[in-house]
Amino acid sequence: MPKISVIVPIYNAEKYLERCVKSLIAQTFHDIEILLIDDGSTDASSILCARLKKEDSRIRILHKPNGGLSSARNAGLLAASGAFIGFVDADDTVSPTFFETLLQKIEQYHCDFVFCDLIRIESGKPPTLRSASLHGGYYDKRKIKRCVFPQLIMRDNLEYGPLLSVCVCLYRTSFLKEYDLRFDETVRYSEDNLFSACAGYRAASFFYLKGQGLYEYHRNPGSITTTHKADAWESYKRMHQKLCALFQ
Repeated sequence: MPKISVIVPIYNAEKYLERCVKSLIAQTFHDIEILLIDDGSTDASSILCARLKKEDSRIRILHKPNGGLSSARNAGLLAASGAFIGFVDADDTVSPTFFETLLQKIEQYHCDFVFCDLIRIESGKPPTLRSASLHGGYYDKRKIKRCVFPQLIMRDNLEYGPLLSVCVCLYRTSFLKEYDLRFDETVRYSEDNLFSACAGYRAASFFYLKGQGLYEYHRNPGSITTTHKADAWESYKRMHQKLCALFQ
């Protein structure tokens, strides 16, 4: 059984997929399985997955009908066999020490999850470090209630809370299973926010590696975060309603 399961949801990502997987293969921590979840791609992504699998035996491929990002991640959660779980988007990359660094902290502090900062990479612009509004370090339940709970629901100006992207996190699998933490497939955009708020609410402790930009977020043209979505407002309202119901 691998120590870490890395879930990579894929939909028509042939342009960036190899770059992503190569960064996972190059990790300094080797005891990982790389779960490539092909979510009904119509381009050459499935062919590329098969070729990459020949290059590294740690790669597993799961093909499924298209159901969206949340559906693909949930399929990965069901298939994962590692003691810890991480998520990496198919159009992003991670630094070579990403999983080694996060694993060291989650084991050192025996916490439910650990997260770091990300580096935003955009063509024609210098890379920038993106940090959460929290102080770095260890958070026990008392500190989570004091510092994180008040920010789990969007504030008046519609800004997200400090726990957002699942891709900068490493989760203890037993923690996710204990609280049946999964992605809500009815929320099509910013589904990370809902999942992360639930994880922050349930966690007994976590550790924040502030200032360490180990995840490399590539702002690619045509990605889900850079295109107009006519139904986005309804999706955001649905997510907010679910957060309010959960924390009532």
